[in-house]
Amino acid sequence: MKATGLECAQALGPEALCQLVKNPITFKTHTGSLTSHAGFCKADCSSDRDYNPLMERKVFWIVFIVLGLIADFVLPLWWALAATIPIVFVSWWVAYRSDWF
Repeated sequence: MKATGLECAQALGPEALCQLVKNPITFKTHTGSLTSHAGFCKADCSSDRDYNPLMERKVFWIVFIVLGLIADFVLPLWWALAATIPIVFVSWWVAYRSDWF
């Protein structure tokens, strides 16, 4: 019987299983579900952080300040104040959700 990618990854250890969950294309599986092993991977790969919280915070504030200054100079006062809410959302998305940093 041919071993599946999941069985091979489990035999190699938690590092390989984490790679299986992060990039399932490299491990071709024929049976089983990859989603059931996501909790195992997250628990064993917690030391492998793909982000830098300090950098995300800096990016958030830089984007917020730049967009806020642009709004202050381009828009009238009340429109600039109203634009603060979408600016906060855009800054949050760029810094924390876009995976650009």
